[in-house]
Amino acid sequence: MSTRLKHIDWDHINKRKFYTIGPALFLGVRAITYPPALIKTRLQAQEFRTTPLNGSNVVPPRAVPSASASSAASLPATSLKRKMQTTSTADTNTATGQHIRRGQYKNTMDAFRTIVRTDGPLALWQGFLPKTIGIVGGNVYISCYEVLRSQMLKRSNSTILSDAIAGGIASLISQIIVVPIDLLSQRMAVDLDGRSMSWHFRTVWKEAGFYGLYRGYVPSIMTYAPVSSIWWSTYGFTKPYAAQPVETMVRGCTPSGSEPSAWTMERCTESTCGAVAGAIAGLLTNPMDVIKVRRQLSGPSVKTMHIISDLYQSEGALGFSRGAMARVLNMSPSGALVVTVYELIKRLSTVEDGHQ
Repeated sequence: MSTRLKHIDWDHINKRKFYTIGPALFLGVRAITYPPALIKTRLQAQEFRTTPLNGSNVVPPRAVPSASASSAASLPATSLKRKMQTTSTADTNTATGQHIRRGQYKNTMDAFRTIVRTDGPLALWQGFLPKTIGIVGGNVYISCYEVLRSQMLKRSNSTILSDAIAGGIASLISQIIVVPIDLLSQRMAVDLDGRSMSWHFRTVWKEAGFYGLYRGYVPSIMTYAPVSSIWWSTYGFTKPYAAQPVETMVRGCTPSGSEPSAWTMERCTESTCGAVAGAIAGLLTNPMDVIKVRRQLSGPSVKTMHIISDLYQSEGALGFSRGAMARVLNMSPSGALVVTVYELIKRLSTVEDGHQ
């Protein structure tokens, strides 16, 4: 028995079921995969200042002692950077005399351990609230992707080309909803004081109004559109090649005398291809993601080219690889979960008796 991966076209999906089942399941997926995303954001923003918290152009998050934070707020960006490099990255516990490091991390695992040790496990979901609202953007994205892909396939375009173009265009459209949500989530993720989403919204609005919510819009497009194109085309490309090796592996893990179900092999193939696609897309687009994160966390007067120039001058080409491992650790399992859940949603939403 060979694995056959059945494709369910958009025309064969019950839209009511799809938009009822989908958001609930995808919310669970986002919750599971959010901690690596938070760690990735903190690593990418490390030694970089957040959006103004008190009206100044640049102000540090509490990655430094509170005593120096207020004085640093009035410094220009260059002076602030030098000050931050010479300031201790520890918070002082006056009751015990102990120094607990917060906000500066050596690598992915160090960030994970430090966040859990200093702020508790729930801190790994700091900034998750805006992502729940982002489910709306996810529905827009997947709807655009499926409609465009279906139309392109009907015009005899190749599967890979259809996946790449539909994924890229769907991402471009959905960014109108996603960027403000992403901006608020990232601000909350690096805010060690744990201020609310409404506080960050009011701060951004006070700084630059409606335009401020779309800070980093161009870098976001330049990040997510390629991610979407690479992810869907890689996923579609690898499925035919992965089916047989995955089937062999599943059979090897099946007790002697038993036959693995076709359903199990299909899901394993989909999740494997989703993980590979997520890892490749995450790694290839990490440099642009670093720029996007820093742009969204910067002040309104900072330009994208200034961020690129400053990062290259201070850290060289390796600076653009910040958070790459955390990004892969986020996007690979996320890719596996998302595609498995998504294919499940499509099967549960298949049209019955020709009615939608």
